[in-house]
Amino acid sequence: MGEAIAQYQRALEIKPEDLNAQANLAWALAICPETPILKGALAVKLAQHANQLTDGANPKILHILAAAYAQNGRFSEAVETAQRSLRLAIAQNNTALADSIRMEIELYQKGFPYRNGK
Repeated sequence: MGEAIAQYQRALEIKPEDLNAQANLAWALAICPETPILKGALAVKLAQHANQLTDGANPKILHILAAAYAQNGRFSEAVETAQRSLRLAIAQNNTALADSIRMEIELYQKGFPYRNGK
């Protein structure tokens, strides 16, 4: 996970507005169990910016933002954001994403962040 984080950080140094690099770095930081507090805050900032770039209409970005909120202990925001992501995923017939989000909402409601596939 550390190497992926480093790669995404390098990509953003080269192209700071790269939506995919922002989203991927935010996701990696949000789901990594070793993410320190400052990097968790960076995950939220990156995901919020990516969400702004997509006008809040991308369920995957909202999914990442929800995970970043949960990583930072902001569980009510994580649940709310994940529910918005779920509605969009369902509307777009993205069953795989919707299934993942449902599982993650359960974690957030119990006060747990999503951890790298766990």
